[in-house]
Formats: sequence, structure tokens, C-alpha cells
Amino acid sequence: MGGVAGIIHWGLEPPCPGGIEGMLEAIRHRGPDGLWAATRRNVALGHARFLLREGERNRTQPVWLPDGSAGLVADARLYNRAELLRILGAVSWLRDLPSDAELLLAAFERWGERCVARLRGDFAFAAWDEAKGRLFAARDPFGVKPFFYHEDGTAIRFGSEPKALLPFLGAAAKPHDGVIADYLVRGVPRAFEETFLQGIHRLRAGHVLVATNQFSRQNRYWPEEGSPPDFHGSPAECAEQFYSLFRESVRRRLESDFPAALHLSGGYDSSSVVLAAADLYKTQAPPAPLPLTVCNTYPGFACDESAYSAAVVAQAGFPHLNVPSPCEDFTPGLLYEFWKADGPTAEIAWRGREALASTLRNRGVKTLLTGLGGDELIWDPDYELDLWHSGRYLDALLYCLNDPRVVCSEHSSKTHLKRLLRQGVPPEIRSFLRRWRKRREEIPGWINARLVEENRFYIDREPFGETKPAFPDLARSEIFRWLSNPAFHCVLEQGERLSAYMGVELHHPFLDQDLVAFVLSIPFETRLRLPGPFKTLLTAALGNRLPEKVRQRGSKASFNDYCLALLVTGRRGLLNQVSSQASLASERYVVPEIALQEWSRPISSDLSWYGGARPLWQPLFLEIWLQDLPNLVSSFARFSSVPGVCEPN
Repeated sequence: MGGVAGIIHWGLEPPCPGGIEGMLEAIRHRGPDGLWAATRRNVALGHARFLLREGERNRTQPVWLPDGSAGLVADARLYNRAELLRILGAVSWLRDLPSDAELLLAAFERWGERCVARLRGDFAFAAWDEAKGRLFAARDPFGVKPFFYHEDGTAIRFGSEPKALLPFLGAAAKPHDGVIADYLVRGVPRAFEETFLQGIHRLRAGHVLVATNQFSRQNRYWPEEGSPPDFHGSPAECAEQFYSLFRESVRRRLESDFPAALHLSGGYDSSSVVLAAADLYKTQAPPAPLPLTVCNTYPGFACDESAYSAAVVAQAGFPHLNVPSPCEDFTPGLLYEFWKADGPTAEIAWRGREALASTLRNRGVKTLLTGLGGDELIWDPDYELDLWHSGRYLDALLYCLNDPRVVCSEHSSKTHLKRLLRQGVPPEIRSFLRRWRKRREEIPGWINARLVEENRFYIDREPFGETKPAFPDLARSEIFRWLSNPAFHCVLEQGERLSAYMGVELHHPFLDQDLVAFVLSIPFETRLRLPGPFKTLLTAALGNRLPEKVRQRGSKASFNDYCLALLVTGRRGLLNQVSSQASLASERYVVPEIALQEWSRPISSDLSWYGGARPLWQPLFLEIWLQDLPNLVSSFARFSSVPGVCEPN
């Protein structure tokens, strides 16, 4: 969870002496183990340090080649350090037990911009090539580590959070209409290159950035061209190989000289992380001190999963703590949550996160392993289309009607059948119908329809467009689509940013490049033959390690009841934050009359009401954020008062 910052002036003049210090002050929460910066000629680089290895306490960033021809800053956890050292061989300037940043610089020196193909881990780094006058930055394939930048023709500046760049926008900071329109229509934010603020860009997951005084561009490097070679083993061998890779991924992410915790919900994904860790501690040399398992509980709510987590805890044997999530008015601290999120996407359940943070801080925990990415990686895709395309028409129909992975409800079965019947329609017509449906999709009445039409490009675009990678079957294409979904990357990004304020670094064992490559190599027929009704690859891999109580649940928890209760307790506080305004700051984005009607609607205690509650909380959050945006900008302008920091251009 460390942080990076940098300023590259394209002219010969050096950056203002305190500019980089001001940027680091904005992300000080990411660097509890110190802030460092250095300026050389027209380049300033800075680093907010978060230590996980005591051996790196005397290693600081930025790191430079001995001749000063290249420098680098990184927020990185490399999981193939030994392999990199072996391949790099003797590097005269590389010390024993080099830091991850030093390894990255050595890799950049050896392989240049192709170094990203050699890396395995979570990383966001920027390297300045003095000879070429070029900035090269890269972000890991799944966007676990963040990277943002701003350029204005005279300079490019980058940082781990948008707030580090706000002082350079100053009074010119404006909301991005296209991003907001997309967010309102889809109901979730998506992590394309743009952010909620004009002029602040995101380096996308699995992409590199190359910038000079003449151009800047992002290029995708993951996945590489062509799909992985097919796995040819049996279903049992497939499950065994998956578990071996998954357990190794857990081991890599547990390595630390400081206490670690495992976030346990009682679902399949988090339970599998805990059980794989328990297996490691029972059968191998421990990778780190014994971890703690922690579980957010929801006493009195249907979403409480403590009965399932208790079964996992009993089997794993780790020390465990339940952290009750309070159901209190969440609005008093809401503005600070917008500050953290750098957008109108605060979480109403933030008090539960703060309770968890307090628990972890009291025990010195610095890393938290999660089950995020499990749904995207090991959920069973829809196999009926591959069966149909391979000429097994009867099998495809039987899959829709009888397979336990499908028949969760009559509606689910009908959906699969409709999807299957559409395969008889020529591809050109299907493509036309998809575009027509997008145009005809109903826009909620509270959203400004003109805004939607003016920003249709942002709403309709696909993550890869025509450059989408091809896989041998549709099942694997679907898994890749889930993993590369910008909405999923935004979830990871926001979770990472909020965890930085908690003082912990999130590690996601399911988002391991070697593990993902293996899953994308499994033919659909092999996965289809795995037994079980739910997440069959994972449950087959865990075998008897998974408690029977968890195995039999066969579904995910819904938190609608808890979120509904939070809205009930916080509704008055939300409305109080907007009622004093003579006009709406969001009237460009919403239809004020309809929005006000939605806000005045009474909240029903019926859980089905919450499914349609978006017209209440989403425009309210947008309104509050827009009202506070000038204060937010002026708050970060205080960093320009750090001695030596330049005024914004």
C-alpha cells in the first residue's frame, strides 16, 4: 500500500523544490514508515514507504542507476523475486537481498519496456529514462496497485491517488461529465482512463504508459497475444493443479515480517484462503508469524455469516476475532469518506470497516488477505453456448434444463434457454440487436437524458473494443471478461484506497497471474465434468478441506437487509446535507424535480424496496460530493503552502 509521486518537466527547468513534498503530503497515509523524495535536473520522484520486510528498513526510494541514467519509484510486491534474480544474473550495482524497487530497476535496465512480461506480483511503478527523455510506467494485470497522472503540455505528474494531483488543477478542477453519466446510468463506477475529475487520468490495469514531451499513450500488455496452451489432464488433475497454484499464491502473499490477517466471511472464496493458509502452516515451514482470522459480523441480520465462518475457524485453528458491524447513522463522517474515495462513491457501511481497522491496528497487522477475485476467476461460466457451438445441441438443452449449476430458479433456466436460442440468429443481426438494445435501454427518469446522449461514447464503450483477446472457447472468454471488467477493477481500486487509510495492505490470492493463466488454459469440457452445483473448480480443489456446512450453502449472502437498515438510520442525515441549498449542484446531471421526489419517498421496510433504492442514494451522494468539491480542492491546495511548493499552473 505504499505510494509513488513524480513530476517530469519537459523543459530544462527543475521542478519547484517543494512540489514533490506537497504531493507526498497528500498521500502521507500511504507511507507510515516514512516519506522520501529526490530531484535531479528536470525530474522529481517521491515515495511513501510501507514496510513488510525489516531488511528493507535502510533501503529508500527513489532508486537510481549508478550513472544516473535511469531512476524509479514503485509501490510493488514482487512474488517471483528468486526467479528474477536468477535470470538477471550478476548485476554489479545490485546488492544482496535487493528491494523490490531495485529489482524492478535492474529489470528495466536489462529488458527496457519489455520487463513487464517478466514480472509476477502487484505493482505500480514509474521509471525515468534520462537518455530517451521518456517516462515509462506500468500497472499490474488486475489493477491491485493504483496509478494516476496529469499532464498539461509543460509537464507530466503522477501519483498513487488523484488527490496528490489536485493542487496542480487548482481552480480548474471540474467534474468529468462522461464519467458521471456512465456512473449514473450503470449504477457502478468503471475504471477506464478517465476519472471523476477532468485532467486526472488513470493508468488502466494491465497497461503501460509511455510519455515524452511530444506524446503520451497507454498500451495493453496483459494478456499477451494468444491464449495459454490447453491443459490436457483429467478433471481430478485439473483440481489438484489449481489447488497447488492457489496454495502457493496464498504463501507468497503471507510472506512478511509483520502480523498478517485473513478476512473471513464464511463464503467459498475467503474460506478457501483461510483453509489453504492452514494447510501451509501444517505441512510446510511457516511463511510468516501465525495469522489472525477476522470476520465482520452482522448480529440480527440475515446476512450474518458467522455460523459458516465458525465452521472454517474450527477447522483451520487460527486465532480468530469477530468484529460486529454497527448499524448507526453513517452520515456524520460521510464527507471524509468522499475525501478518501476521490469521488461520489462513499460506502454507507464505513463504520464496519472502521471497526475492523481498529481491531487490526491494535494487533499490529499490516497485511490482510481477502477472497476478492474469487467470483471472477472460479464462478462457473455458462457452458451451454460452447456445447451448442461444438454441435452438441441436445447436451446444450439438457444443460439449461437439468444441470444443478443452472437450475437455481425458473427465471434462471429461461434466461439460459433464451441465450441459447439466440445462437440461431446470424452474427451480424445479433450485433445489430445488441447495439439497438443499448440505444433503447431505459434511462431512469431522474437522470438528465440530454447528458446521457451527449456522453453516449463513455456509456457504450467496451473495455477492449476490437482488440479483445480470443480464447478457444466462450467459457474462457467469459472468465477473461469478468477479470478485465473495468467495474471490477474499480472495486479493487476503491478497496485498496480505503485500506490505505486503515493502515493495511490488501493481498488477493485469487488475482495471481500464474493461477489466472492456468484457469484460462482449462478447456470448458474439463470444467464441465467437475462435480458439484456451485464454484465447482474451487470446491473440487479443496475437497474435504472445505467444511460440509460451507459446502452445502450453495449461494452468496445478500447484504440488502443491513444496507436497508443503514439507509433508514441515515436518511435524515443525508437529506440534511442537501436541504439548505437554494439550488442543486447536480442539476446538470439529474432532473431536479424528479430527484427531489425520490428523496422525499418514505423508506419501506420491505427488502424488495432496497433493490430500487438507487434513485435515493446515488444522486444524493453525487449532490453532496459536488457541493463539497470546492472545499475538497481548497483543502488540498494547502499542500501548495508547504515551503517551496509551486502554485498550480
